[in-house]
Amino acid sequence: MTEELRKISRIVAVAQLQSVRLVASSAQSTIRSAKDVEQVELLIDTSSQPPKPAEAGVFYVQATIHARVVSRKPEEKTAVSVQATFELAYLLPADMQASEEELNDFARINAIFNAWPYWREFIQSTVTRMNLPPVVLPLFRLQDAI
Repeated sequence: MTEELRKISRIVAVAQLQSVRLVASSAQSTIRSAKDVEQVELLIDTSSQPPKPAEAGVFYVQATIHARVVSRKPEEKTAVSVQATFELAYLLPADMQASEEELNDFARINAIFNAWPYWREFIQSTVTRMNLPPVVLPLFRLQDAI
C-alpha cells in the first residue's frame, strides 16, 4: 500500500457515500459524424476541490472530470469535449475526528474514484445524444490519482 493510501485508509474504512449530485456540465462537438475524423485520442483530466468542513458527520467534495476526443488526422483538433462536476456527500461516524489534511487527501484520491461510474454513464449517454459512437472509458485506477 502506498503512503498516500495508508494515510487515508482510516477514512476509507468508515466513510459512506451518501449521495452524488451533478452540479455542472458542458458538452461540445465540432463534428457531425465519426466519419469526420480518422484517428482519435481520448484525453482525460481530473481534479477535486478540498472538502467543505464536515457538518454533523457529513462532508462534501466536488470532483471534476473533463474528456476530450482529439483528432490526430488530418489536423489536431478537439472533436468532442465533455466535462462534468459532481458533488459527492460522504458520511463519517459521529465520533470520528479527521484532520483537514486527511480529508484533503481523501478528496484528491477517493472522490474521482467514487465519481467515475457516474462519469462513465454521463459521458456515454451524452456522446450518444450527439449521434456519435459511445465513448467507452477505461477503468479508473487508483494509482492514476496518486
